[in-house]
Amino acid sequence: MTHTLRLTRLTRSLQVILFLLFSGWLILFIISPVKMFPDSYGYFADAKNLFDPAYQTVRPVLFPFFLRVLDGTPLKMSIVAYLLNCASLLALVKMAAGKQPLFSLRNTIVLICFFLLTGLWSYCGTYLTESILFSVTLWIFILLVRIVFPAGRQHPLLIILYSLLICLLATILKPWIMIMVLLSGVFLFLASFIFRGFRLQRLPSFILLTVSVVLFFAGLHYNRGKSAEKANMV
Repeated sequence: MTHTLRLTRLTRSLQVILFLLFSGWLILFIISPVKMFPDSYGYFADAKNLFDPAYQTVRPVLFPFFLRVLDGTPLKMSIVAYLLNCASLLALVKMAAGKQPLFSLRNTIVLICFFLLTGLWSYCGTYLTESILFSVTLWIFILLVRIVFPAGRQHPLLIILYSLLICLLATILKPWIMIMVLLSGVFLFLASFIFRGFRLQRLPSFILLTVSVVLFFAGLHYNRGKSAEKANMV
């Protein structure tokens, strides 16, 4: 009984720390202006001319679209990006927790560690693609887990849909992420032959690999034309 009470108190204390970290970052983004960088002006130009057929851009469409949507609202970009990243992180932790409470002792410690990553959250306060990169990569990972380790039996068409969403998110944010998606498909497919625990995932892994290979080569010319930076070229 005493041990359980101590664990409960520890959990409550850590939850308070987690809330203070979350609130601290939120207050920071409320009072601080969003930082501009040399690339930021290009993203604003892309957002302004997003639906102009005559306008040509070398940037993928997701972040300019994000700015375009927020431009018609009174919402501050850094706050929206921060809350979006927080919601995505909670979705990942909830998926991993299963039936365990979301803010259990273990999950609270994990979340505290994430909120201590200042380099990660500071990007939310910038007019750069990196402000939503964390959220997008988290959802790519969540969809990968749903493909390979589903909660129950799922139809192949659903696996194809998840695979298409993964490739779409990767391509329209930063094309180089498609390399990660492609390599993940290769690794998971090979693992289904090597590791016994992955054998039941052979079909989902094959579908993921097939979709990622097709879209990788189908969008290769587009991706290379959408970035003048070598880091973004696939």
